[in-house]
Amino acid sequence: IININIHMKTYSNLLSLKECDDFKMFWEQNKSNSYVNWEIENEVLDRRLDVTPDHTEQWSIIKRITDQVFNETYDIWSAYQEQSFCHDIHIDDCMKDRLEYQRYTIILSLDSVPQFKTIVWQDECVDNEELLKKIRLWELKKNKKISSISEHQDLEHTIEHNENYFCDYLNLDGIYTYEQGGGAAFKATQIHCTSNWKKYKQFTSRQLLQIHVLADHIQ
Repeated sequence: IININIHMKTYSNLLSLKECDDFKMFWEQNKSNSYVNWEIENEVLDRRLDVTPDHTEQWSIIKRITDQVFNETYDIWSAYQEQSFCHDIHIDDCMKDRLEYQRYTIILSLDSVPQFKTIVWQDECVDNEELLKKIRLWELKKNKKISSISEHQDLEHTIEHNENYFCDYLNLDGIYTYEQGGGAAFKATQIHCTSNWKKYKQFTSRQLLQIHVLADHIQ
């Protein structure tokens, strides 16, 4: 473990270099089975390939990681993702109807790219509908800024109102910078986003592994 915050934990070497390469090959060999998760005006922004128990080798790795991160898990969803957009501030709604358990997200990076970051705040919402209400309230009634994170992180793509960034009014939990084989785990109900990596013109897309888990708590 590299860094422990109130909710979020970051890790090194959850995947070996060989496993990173094997997952990339898994994507290349099965890309035809992937599906479009999001597109705008016929431009595909997010394509995913589910990793399921039928993918015996890959699933065993996913299960090993969740067993390492959590004391006990009750349900797991995972996918290889290829994204060509920067994720704005959001909540992960996956499995949000399973109210009997806490929801968690794990991000796994297959390459070391310092421009690729996941920023996580302590602030939580049940789902994105509640987050929208929180944003509307913020737009109507400004509180005192908590931070100046918008000034020193690549967050130009996130929610802005009257030259103020919503992220400056949130309590930072942690920042995960993509390190090959590493990852980050946090509550799916925590507000989070990616950095504005598309401002760096050498990148047109990024690939990652994502896991959503129902579990008791991070170990």
